Amino acid sequence: MSFSQGGKSRVLIVGAGSAGEMMLRQIKTDNKLGYFPVGIIDDDPNKRHVSIHGIPVLGQQEIFQTWCGYPSFFQMSPKFKVS
Repeated sequence: MSFSQGGKSRVLIVGAGSAGEMMLRQIKTDNKLGYFPVGIIDDDPNKRHVSIHGIPVLGQQEIFQTWCGYPSFFQMSPKFKVS
């Protein structure tokens, strides 16, 4: 099993609001960051089954807890600065 996608670390973004969308946009446009977004976790039921910039919103944050122990994903939250 690969823990990366094209040499980039796969990430789940927590939050599908404006900060999460801004982070996703930055990740997708700046290849130097080395991240490959695979999904967005959000607890708002109105945001489920939609996509933002082609990345699916997966649903409740409990889903992240399921993946938390899975070593091929790294959490990114809009509360933290991406440098």
